[in-house]
Amino acid sequence: NSIRYSVPWYKAEPKPGVYDWSWIDKPVQYLVEKLKIIPIMDLIHYGTPTWMPDGVADERFPEAIGKYAGAMASHFKGLVNHYSPHNEPQLTGIFCGLTGRWPPYQKSPESWAKIGVAVAKGMVHETNAIRTADPNAVIVSIDPWMTGVVDSHISLPKDDARWQEISLASACYPASLAYGKIDAANPFAAWLEKWGVTGRDMDWFRANARKPDILGYNFYPDFGFGWNDSPENRTKDFTRAGTVPVKEAAREAVARITPGLVQAQRYFDLPVYLTETSAGLSIEARIAYIEALGEWVAEL
Repeated sequence: NSIRYSVPWYKAEPKPGVYDWSWIDKPVQYLVEKLKIIPIMDLIHYGTPTWMPDGVADERFPEAIGKYAGAMASHFKGLVNHYSPHNEPQLTGIFCGLTGRWPPYQKSPESWAKIGVAVAKGMVHETNAIRTADPNAVIVSIDPWMTGVVDSHISLPKDDARWQEISLASACYPASLAYGKIDAANPFAAWLEKWGVTGRDMDWFRANARKPDILGYNFYPDFGFGWNDSPENRTKDFTRAGTVPVKEAAREAVARITPGLVQAQRYFDLPVYLTETSAGLSIEARIAYIEALGEWVAEL
């Protein structure tokens, strides 16, 4: 009874502070009133408006996206009440700050850490603005757990409890910061400060961090990179080219969701949605995967 609905920010706010909802009003009305489907509105599904050429690194980003969130929630109040502040903020941090795939095309742990701060501040501003505009709003996070992305930059032995804590927090960064998991005693706080995040920033999050209402968890068995997902599982074909019976392979693929989803729920102590999943290169494989998901949900 619900669907993820990604709103192109550049189209909704073509100029700073100028909002245009005319192109989306009728589709949202159709979803809600005709089809009786609840839209979960993604405020940013990766791209920023063209007037923000450095993307999430633009100094205006945190406050601008907060204002945009408040404008959307005010406009759709009474019709929409489920919002996702940022689709996969972990990927934004990686692609913008660590691998240089998206603006501002940076490739260092320093830029990863600082971009994460900007994204996390934006998420907090959005959450506050949405809840101010509509006190009945439901905030749904959309988070993949990208394990191992900065593990090589943790200068501690892997069997050290501090290494484990830093690796865990970094796998869901910047959500771990935005949702209030990084207090002064958390070794990830000192690790972030080592890479240029200021003490003032950390204090700001300790005073202002906001949890969502529902924790969204994304996982694609054909890609891997879930919680403790092994390198041999990182294939684009969960059926292993048909060498395993498709239904058996599908059950194995679905089972790989469980450790990450359970870890995410325990870490943030929130109810969980499986907000994205898909697998299979053939119709038969996709059907097998969907059927296996049904069995898995019943088991959970």
